[in-house]
Amino acid sequence: MKVTVEHLPRRQALVSIEAEPKELEHSRQEAYKHLVVRARVPGFRPGKAPLTMVERHFGKAAFLDETLQHLVPELTQKALNENSLKPVGNPEFELSHTEPGKWKATVNLEPLVDLGAYRDIRIQPDLIIVDTAEVDKALEDLRFRTAPWEPVSRPSQADDLLIMDVYGEEDGKKVRRETEEGSEEEGDLMPDDPRGVAVGTRRDASDGRRVEQQ
Repeated sequence: MKVTVEHLPRRQALVSIEAEPKELEHSRQEAYKHLVVRARVPGFRPGKAPLTMVERHFGKAAFLDETLQHLVPELTQKALNENSLKPVGNPEFELSHTEPGKWKATVNLEPLVDLGAYRDIRIQPDLIIVDTAEVDKALEDLRFRTAPWEPVSRPSQADDLLIMDVYGEEDGKKVRRETEEGSEEEGDLMPDDPRGVAVGTRRDASDGRRVEQQ
């Protein structure tokens, strides 16, 4: 195999390849092995027809295409490896049916990156001072988030978790019912302030809903 490499702008390379006769013949044999099992040549059992008959059966153009499908990718990859070319993506081929053993491949190469003296860069970290009050607050927040909820019998207070049955009435009949659950914070669940509601009691909301704390 003869190979010439021409480096193009924008990190491309034009690789011209000319296969040796024995390499071309090897690919013809590979094409024959692939096609002979599909050929139904009169007078021959499946897979037993000779190369010349298989070539005549499929036609020279089709047989050549099959040959190039074996020859071109294999030798192109070999040429790239021998010349230490690292392509990005698949090459673009320029084939010649008048000279089937010659072709050109245009390949995109990996970009060259100059990192410079990045090891000389020094960054001074900001000094962060955490006082005792901030640590105590973070621990208290963590304790509050992970602490289990315990049922109580007293009226509700701020930071309590309430489970309430909320429903409306129309002509003395319940028309909608839902259960709401959440922490007691102003404006969290209802337009009214449910603080001070005792367990098992009811309160009418200003929008017509009735609240019953379980």
